[in-house]
Amino acid sequence: MRYVNTFKIRYADNSQDVLMELHRSPRSILGYVLTFLFSVFVTYLVAHYTGTSKAYWLLLGSLAIALEALRKYHDDLYIFERDQITHRGGRLSLNYVVPSIRYSDIRAIEVTQSIFGRMFDYGNVSIGTASHDGEEMKIVGVRGPCELATALDELRGLGLTPETHTISID
Repeated sequence: MRYVNTFKIRYADNSQDVLMELHRSPRSILGYVLTFLFSVFVTYLVAHYTGTSKAYWLLLGSLAIALEALRKYHDDLYIFERDQITHRGGRLSLNYVVPSIRYSDIRAIEVTQSIFGRMFDYGNVSIGTASHDGEEMKIVGVRGPCELATALDELRGLGLTPETHTISID
C-alpha cells in the first residue's frame, strides 16, 4: 500500500511499541517559506533603491517569519504506538498537551484538505471518539492524509494490543 512509502516507519520489529512518528509536512509550511523569501527580496529592494543600509532592520520581520515556520514544523509530534496514538502538542509553545487515543476507541476519521493541500498532497486528519462530540485529536499538516486515514482505519480494525505479536502493514 502507498502509505508505507509515505510515512516513516520507525520500528518495524515486534520488540518496540512505537510504529511510527509523524511531524507536520514541510509542504504545509510552504506559505511561510515563500513569505520569508518575498520579505527578504522586498528588504533588498528597499535597501538598494533608497541607498541606505538602515532598511536592513526590516530583515527582523523575515527572521520572525522563518522562526514561526520552524516552530510550526517542530511544535507537534504524533506517535503511533501499537495500541494508541499520542499527540505531543505545544512542544515549542506556551501550552503543552499530550492526549492519547486508543485505536479501539476511534469512531470517526475525517480528512480535510485545502486547494493547496490537494495540489501538494498534505492535509489534516481529524479523529473522533464516542467520548467527544466532534474531533478529539487533529493531525495537522500531514503528508498523504488519505493514506494515513486508511492506515488508521486498518489499525482500528485490527484491534491491536501490546500482546499482539504480528503486525502487517504491507
